[in-house]
Amino acid sequence: MKRLVKERSGGTCERCTKARATEVHHTTYHRLGFEHMDDLQHVCPQCHGRCHGGKGKKTKRTGSKVFWVQRGKKVLRRQIKNLEEENRELRERVAALEGELGNATEDWQSFREAVA
Repeated sequence: MKRLVKERSGGTCERCTKARATEVHHTTYHRLGFEHMDDLQHVCPQCHGRCHGGKGKKTKRTGSKVFWVQRGKKVLRRQIKNLEEENRELRERVAALEGELGNATEDWQSFREAVA
């Protein structure tokens, strides 16, 4: 996906449209790992710094990286929890459908026996 975002920008920052873009910025972390093109922007380091509350200067962001890794883990845990809940609901639905199928099969067999 990042490659497509970089191709879309043509190497120019998608925020200031002046500087050379070298970084990809997530506009949202709701679909982390399953991003849409609209979730990502190809930006220059200055604009990327501004996106994260900085003054747009090139600085070491080691603390920031730790924060975003932790944030990403939190988002992934929430996504896993949501998927587990969805999986549980689907399993319940499948069990209900299998029960209905079993009843329909028994009804069909009873019908065939009655007709024969």
